[in-house]
Amino acid sequence: MPVKRLTQLLRALRVAKDPASAAMSPGLSIAELYDASPEATLIIDATNGTVIEANPASAELLCRPLERLVGGPWLGAFSATSVLALTKLESVAHATGTASPIRAVLRDSEREVDVALSLVRSPPAEFLLAHITATDAFPASGAAADPGAAAAEFLARAADGFVVTDPGLKILYANHAFARLVGPKSSAGVVGKSLTRWVEFTQEDMTLLTRQMETREAVSAIRTSLKSSDAKAAPRRVELTAVAVPDEPQRCFGFWVTDQGEAGAEPASGPDVRGEP
Repeated sequence: MPVKRLTQLLRALRVAKDPASAAMSPGLSIAELYDASPEATLIIDATNGTVIEANPASAELLCRPLERLVGGPWLGAFSATSVLALTKLESVAHATGTASPIRAVLRDSEREVDVALSLVRSPPAEFLLAHITATDAFPASGAAADPGAAAAEFLARAADGFVVTDPGLKILYANHAFARLVGPKSSAGVVGKSLTRWVEFTQEDMTLLTRQMETREAVSAIRTSLKSSDAKAAPRRVELTAVAVPDEPQRCFGFWVTDQGEAGAEPASGPDVRGEP
């Protein structure tokens, strides 16, 4: 599973899941994973271009403190000569869902960077994710030589399960926490198998996921049960937060799996599924 896809899903999950409910003691929360990522990323209000979230790596690369970035226009970090091209990049992202990187110049440091945008719909809101990469040979101080590998390591260490599947729900990647939930001794034991082997999806779930792959909407909560490979183990109640990367060459889903304890007396009517309000 390419680490680039993992970091894309991580950023999308950060948008889709309410940070106030993302605490996953004693492990890392989605907010903490986002903040710890060495990739410079901005989460932008798609309607007015205001920065909603910025991680420390973006503050370092853009040479601006977080308190100056958040709440201000994202284009304000770039030189006047770059603003027109970046405005056109925004239009492409709004129209197609994703915009390939273009070269831009930072306002404060005059450093050249590549900027890519993707659109995430979480009705009624829409967000742009800006991924900013320095083009020079030397990384910013403290930055990892391979940011994607660092993000993959964070996901591997997370206390909650994280699974990446293809559009047909075949597992492409699973972290150690998910493997522990379903029984295999390692994540390699689940890769290549269908997620439906352990998680029951209703027809309503599948309709939501299909729509998500087409529209980039976030499915904020899929409440269901998770079966173990050990027939003697009781099912677990879980909540799945789902996001999609619908771009070629590898379209995929990412599922954050939060364990909520033994299933016990679950309602006979099946899982409760709801999208973002």
